[in-house]
Amino acid sequence: MLNIDIFFKNKNISILYKMEKVIKLQSDNQFTEEAVPGAFTTCKLLDFTIPGNATYDLGKSYIAINMEANLSDPVAGAPAGKDTQATADTALYNTTLRMDSQGAGASFVQQSASLVRNAQLESQNRGMVESIRRVDTLRQILFNLENDKQATQERTENLGPQVGRRGPSNLTSDLIQTVVRNTDNQGNAQLGLKSIGISRDYRIPLSDLFGVGNAMWNGEVYGPTRMHLEMNTNLLSFQNCGGAENLVNGPDGATKYGQMRQQVGVAQGTDLKLMTTQLTYKDYGLNFPFYVGQAIDVTVTDSVRGGAQAAVQVIIDSIDYNNNNANATPGGDELIRITTRTNYYSTPGAQGNTNIDVMIKAVNPNLLTSQIRINKADLVLAEQVGMQGPSEIDYRTYVSEIQVGTGNNYFHQYSVEPNAQNLIIASCDTNLIAPNRAWADYRISIDNIDQTGNRSVQYASNLHQDRIMRFFNNRGQNIDNLTLSMISTTLEQGANNAGRANQVDYFPLLETLPLTAVAKDVQIQLTGGAVLGPAAVQDIILYKEIVKTI
Repeated sequence: MLNIDIFFKNKNISILYKMEKVIKLQSDNQFTEEAVPGAFTTCKLLDFTIPGNATYDLGKSYIAINMEANLSDPVAGAPAGKDTQATADTALYNTTLRMDSQGAGASFVQQSASLVRNAQLESQNRGMVESIRRVDTLRQILFNLENDKQATQERTENLGPQVGRRGPSNLTSDLIQTVVRNTDNQGNAQLGLKSIGISRDYRIPLSDLFGVGNAMWNGEVYGPTRMHLEMNTNLLSFQNCGGAENLVNGPDGATKYGQMRQQVGVAQGTDLKLMTTQLTYKDYGLNFPFYVGQAIDVTVTDSVRGGAQAAVQVIIDSIDYNNNNANATPGGDELIRITTRTNYYSTPGAQGNTNIDVMIKAVNPNLLTSQIRINKADLVLAEQVGMQGPSEIDYRTYVSEIQVGTGNNYFHQYSVEPNAQNLIIASCDTNLIAPNRAWADYRISIDNIDQTGNRSVQYASNLHQDRIMRFFNNRGQNIDNLTLSMISTTLEQGANNAGRANQVDYFPLLETLPLTAVAKDVQIQLTGGAVLGPAAVQDIILYKEIVKTI
């Protein structure tokens, strides 16, 4: 990008230019490893050095962690027709990565920044710039308050599946470049076109990690700057995005995604590869849950033989949309026709004509032996060529303290820095990240002066919401979401608001603080959520937001 500034002086024209150059730096330490979930040994620490010879726009800079899934075939074996070449069939299984921030099997829509547990930034010339413990929990709180529900699901920096209109049990992996249709308008299948598995860069903006992450960083002033991150890579796990198509209803609310139209009067000795959906699709690219190159489980019911036959695992070879291919989408009958690479059923030679019913679902891999592959980590910097950054930066950062609560009541007095202007308190289960350990109410006093009008602040009450808004007003920032719930990536939506099973409450405590000449004593009294959730308070993380200048 080229920016040109024109200045008029003594009727002469001087043209100064500044150019933005993107540079990519590899991590200082080795950050490459392949392991089953929870077994990483090398990729626990990540280090970078920001060079000290230029100015960088940190607000446009980010860390890119490139990862992919190396998925194992099911215990029963590979699907029929699998290409034996190592790279031939790379998208058989519709599975993606997630981070279990609430223990095994519990994950929420969250930023990739939650991969970072602790973060440090140290300048050679100015010393320690920031050192923040428990970045992961802090980002989960701010992420859900600073973004509305739609934005939380659509950010490109998210880690984990994005829940679309098909629901949590019926997603499409972001580690697959999908081909949903490979048949032209004349009905000819292009078998060379099929989905492929890909690696993906998971981006962590520096602004999500550090207070100076939005600043113009003058390397000539601050010198080489070391970034040290402790990573939550052992919380990475897999999530199957399919496998329930035989149970989940499609857009009509009554027909299963995996239900195929009955084939009537099929003759004896007929090999079957073709099937047609029962559901109709107007936007098959968005709503249709299967793709070319996917392994599927096919269950056949033969009216003559009676009962469901043993399921077989085959691979989708081609997908065609609508019968009248001369018509533009969504012309024809709006049905989808699937052709498998090998036969999914053959009618016996010694029986009469029969009716065939078919139900399909995605085949899922063996997650016990599947591995996550971390390929590399890069720091991408936006260098400002021809520009001199400031020699002084005002920014806000966090100093954190972690306490372990016991019993239903928690009381603690904190000594808080004079320049602390806000505080955030997170309530978590022991050694976990998600701030969803329930509390019922709290009170706060500063230097023995009650701050809430001599009354308790009930969770999710109007007063609680008012305290949160005061926090953001004190920051000069708008708040976008006061629902106080995180979106689960593993639970179903529910039929109504009362049954919002995938909306999991979280319990943030946000308060403002006065700037003082000396350290201030802040007393917090917290009552565990005997009604709303677990009674005992466990991990309490206090984040003191302070204003600094470097």
